[in-house]
Amino acid sequence: KALKAGMFPKNPEVHYDGDMTEMEFNTQYGMIWMDDINTFLRGDEPETLVGSHELLAAARSGEHYFFGLDTSAGTLMPGKYDLDFTALSIWRLSGMGIKEKVWSREWQSIEPLSMLEEIAGIVHPQTGLFPCDFGCVDYSNVGITSVEMFKRLKIPVAGVIFATTDPTSHKNYKNAMANQFQFELQAGRVKYPKMESIDRDKIMRKHYHQWLALERNVSVGINDKIAAPIGLHDDGCMADLLAIWAADKNSTFKKVHTAFRIGVASTNTSIVQKRPGGQKRYL
Repeated sequence: KALKAGMFPKNPEVHYDGDMTEMEFNTQYGMIWMDDINTFLRGDEPETLVGSHELLAAARSGEHYFFGLDTSAGTLMPGKYDLDFTALSIWRLSGMGIKEKVWSREWQSIEPLSMLEEIAGIVHPQTGLFPCDFGCVDYSNVGITSVEMFKRLKIPVAGVIFATTDPTSHKNYKNAMANQFQFELQAGRVKYPKMESIDRDKIMRKHYHQWLALERNVSVGINDKIAAPIGLHDDGCMADLLAIWAADKNSTFKKVHTAFRIGVASTNTSIVQKRPGGQKRYL
């Protein structure tokens, strides 16, 4: 409401609260991202990111799915929660190496182990809502626990520490994954759903607008600073980077990459899962 009043001071009829976030309003009406020379997406890349496929409610037989999980800085202490978001992105790998985002979910202020059990029920390769061939997880915070838990549940997964060095590019993994994502985007092999589907889905719309706002600031060293503007989030973007990396590198990365193993909280490996809208399943 305050943004609208400032932008349209002589039009009180538009001074009302809507369902758009401040970031969505700025990118759609203020066109702020177009004036920011440090935005990660450049030129026609925001339009190139939009595809022609529909969102999916569940996996389709014969298709291949990959996931990326960006975890919030939460804690496993009972009764302690976090205000950041944990984001899960599901991408489909089609012919010719085309990757399409088909589903997403977020969690906030929820007990971490319950959240991880729900995520396992979504991506498990035999019983999941979207049985995934492989996935990558931000190996920090609750992500450390998730990787160890998923491995026990026979979910193909690798933990990625963004700040460590990718041996191929010699950049840190965040920069290596971001460059891979942008290369695939420019080649037409990375696609969000069609715009009508993005607009209808609150989380998908949020993640798309996070891409519009994401910044890349060139530094003196080999790695750029890639992050959301102050006060905004990039959890959806980071989950996408992890999923695209999983899809493109699954044949080699999961064979050679071993995340550091540290002590984690005990978890129940006979988790009772319930598919969204479905029946309970036992992993």
